[in-house]
Amino acid sequence: LPRVGNPINTVFKYHDGTRSLSDDQRNSISQYLCTFQEVRSLSHIDNDSLIRSRIEFIIKRKTENDLHQNKRSPSDLKMSTKLKRKGRQKESQQTAIGLPKKKEKRTNVFLSLRERLMKKKEKYLLRWFVSVDSVMKASGETLLDEEDLIGLSADSLPYRCLDDYVDLTIVQKMFTPSAWLYLLS
Repeated sequence: LPRVGNPINTVFKYHDGTRSLSDDQRNSISQYLCTFQEVRSLSHIDNDSLIRSRIEFIIKRKTENDLHQNKRSPSDLKMSTKLKRKGRQKESQQTAIGLPKKKEKRTNVFLSLRERLMKKKEKYLLRWFVSVDSVMKASGETLLDEEDLIGLSADSLPYRCLDDYVDLTIVQKMFTPSAWLYLLS
């Protein structure tokens, strides 16, 4: 081995008589020598023997690793059975910052007249004009007549009847023709 001046040059010039170092081995040894150059100079040990032992160790280790890697076959490689899907899932209930969206609870919320079901809407409208007993009578497929509208006057009608969303014709089928004319007058 030549005298050590620059450890990297020493590594590149090394030749064991039968084989020279591969590029991988040269890089590994050069990194090691550059890292520990200051430590070696302070300890006053024989640099030549240190470099030679290091080179031999790395060559041996690299050769063992090469042999070990060559023994493996592609069938030895194992893939995980589950692959995680990347990105945001469809119909995910997450907001942009990752917090769950608040679900709307419609149980205690007042529904407007146009959002109600037809049967409930009919009962709701009938309560404006007739008593609760008459509403039950009308839901039992019995037509309401003028007697059920006795207490009704123009002043007692709620202003809600004038709303654009209120369609009084949906309750027309629950009144007799004479009672319907009385209601409209």
